[in-house]
Amino acid sequence: MNHMAARTNHGLLALAWLSGGVVSALLFVTAQLPPLRVTILLLATLTVVGIALLRVTELSFMSRLFVFLFVLPFSATLGYLFDNDYVWWQTPAAILLCQDHMLINEMLSMVIVGLCGLMAGIEVVALRVSRTCPVVPGHFETSLRNRPTLMLPVVGILLAVAFVLSWMSAPTQTIFVAAYASAEAGGGMAQEAGLNSSYLISYLILILICVDAEHDRPGSYQQSFKLIATMTVTVYIVVVLQLLRGDRECAGLLAALVMLYISSPLTAATRKRVRQGFLQMSRLLKVGLPLAACAVLFLALGTLRDSASRSSSDNRSVWQVIADGASENTWTAVALNNLGLAADYHYGNIEYLYGRTYFDYVLSLPPGPFAKAIGYERPLEADANPGMWYSWQSGSIACGGIHPVVVAFKNFGILGVFGVMFLCGAFICWCETNNSNGTLSGRLMFGCVATSSMLWFWYGDMTMIRTLMAWAILTVMHRCLSSSHGPPPRSVAPAPHRDPLTVVPMSLC
Repeated sequence: MNHMAARTNHGLLALAWLSGGVVSALLFVTAQLPPLRVTILLLATLTVVGIALLRVTELSFMSRLFVFLFVLPFSATLGYLFDNDYVWWQTPAAILLCQDHMLINEMLSMVIVGLCGLMAGIEVVALRVSRTCPVVPGHFETSLRNRPTLMLPVVGILLAVAFVLSWMSAPTQTIFVAAYASAEAGGGMAQEAGLNSSYLISYLILILICVDAEHDRPGSYQQSFKLIATMTVTVYIVVVLQLLRGDRECAGLLAALVMLYISSPLTAATRKRVRQGFLQMSRLLKVGLPLAACAVLFLALGTLRDSASRSSSDNRSVWQVIADGASENTWTAVALNNLGLAADYHYGNIEYLYGRTYFDYVLSLPPGPFAKAIGYERPLEADANPGMWYSWQSGSIACGGIHPVVVAFKNFGILGVFGVMFLCGAFICWCETNNSNGTLSGRLMFGCVATSSMLWFWYGDMTMIRTLMAWAILTVMHRCLSSSHGPPPRSVAPAPHRDPLTVVPMSLC
């Protein structure tokens, strides 16, 4: 009965989000939009309700994270609820567009359609999984011990590679010596060599070692060494090579490590008598305070990195630093691309690409060094990619990044926004449910996608494409380099369970 109720809930939610997306798209096409304040409140309400009702797994970490990241850039528009003349980005060109309420309304209407598509994709996949698989307890009732894992010398080499790749991508000077992103700070050796994804590969290697350690015997020397060594390298990369250089790309790495820790298969494998959801929640509470501290630090870093190298007379209070970081930051800057898109659409200047960008993704698959070596010019490079469409360097208002709605709309219009975000939601839900089987490939996929989550939704689809390529290579590499350290694992028969919040992936059926 509970299983039937879970399927019914997923079905009703999927239908509701599909209907909401169709209605929102029709209102957008016919220009029958509600007042701006109503649109803002509607987007906020849909976001809160959507996150609250998500039940992909016990706590649905990944799905909720992506919904939050999708909407976060538009949190700046909440100021219009209290001030008609509100401006959320202080540059001359942006000020003019920010004061046009029709543009803001159209921008947010595109986001609502995309949010409905994202949520519909998540719910449809969750419905299919709950229909095709019986609900069984504790996703990880099969023992993970003594599965093939990496030997310590291999782990040492991988950690060294991860460290070197992050070191190569880090600026040469800290923010206390040179202003962030200035010529004096330097761009890093990786940028000069065309290895723009080196830091991402570094993070994914760290994720691989953490996932590999889960398959070692709990409490063994080998597992302890892997975890301690990985955490040591991670702390150095985050503090010295990222924060002190003013960079925040490591935020995705930290989020992935936390999500892997909370959803660790050893939770159910070693404490079967305790409910899985309770253990995950208890782990979440343990890391809650450090996560809050990291969020404040990353928020303040956006402002601090621009003033740390100045004289002490330019210093501001801690509260001012945090407030400035909340108003003008990476994610609100991403929304400037959406504002530029809305202006193009409103004034009839938009040129639809009809899928050309997605075709260029395929043509840009060869890695930079390889393409350079054979003389191949990729369509999407650092100076020619969707992030440059509305950049100030091209005469527009944005200063970097790209939201997934922009690429989808510019290629296929408002229906494309719904369709593309539907596929994104389906992929995200599949990753989260597939993580529940506890296999290395599933767990690695979960960790890799979480690591690239912010980069994907704020900097473009090519980041996720590179991540999936790296995932495939790392999975094959692990199978080639790992070795077994004992007898094969024994299966443990699952006990009866009827928890409607637990969804088991199709791979277990």
